[in-house]
Amino acid sequence: MNKFLDIYMRISSKRQKTEGYSLESQKKSGIRTAKRLKLKPRFHNEGVKSSTIKGVVRPIYENIKYEIETGNIKNLWILEVQRMFRTSEGFYFKDAYLFEYKVNLYIGEYGEKYNWNEDNEILDFRMLQSKYESRTIRKRSVRGKRHLLDTYSKSTPIFLGGTPTFGYENKNKKWEINKEDSKWVRYMFDSTI
Repeated sequence: MNKFLDIYMRISSKRQKTEGYSLESQKKSGIRTAKRLKLKPRFHNEGVKSSTIKGVVRPIYENIKYEIETGNIKNLWILEVQRMFRTSEGFYFKDAYLFEYKVNLYIGEYGEKYNWNEDNEILDFRMLQSKYESRTIRKRSVRGKRHLLDTYSKSTPIFLGGTPTFGYENKNKKWEINKEDSKWVRYMFDSTI
């Protein structure tokens, strides 16, 4: 019997660091579960990584798959299903890794043990629900950004998130020229033929 509880932690955005899904709160819940199960916690901190953006590699998640295959992970905890996976890839992970290698899966603040015989459909439903929830959140975000653009962008340079364009910075949700970087932008334009 493996004496470790492997605790997978991830947040999707920098904003989540301050909204209760923080890595620290996930860590505390995982430790509580490990104590209750009398297992030693081992942390797998993915940090800020999206699980829905195509092309984003999550090296910690990939390493967990390898560790499951080699028998080093037998007890896995996640706060929510969507912390580990949201898409149909979750169905494959569940069957090819968790079920195939008989990994004990614990979910939630109190680490409810997933029962492969009774809870299979429930986990499938949770994965589908989180995929739907992700799409709903994205639609809401796009709708909000369109509203800001339509309402305010004609008079105010609204910052809508993401990485600021080189030469600019986000100050109070508004675009402002970054004095240091803008020198280089001017240099590049002035240097062209």
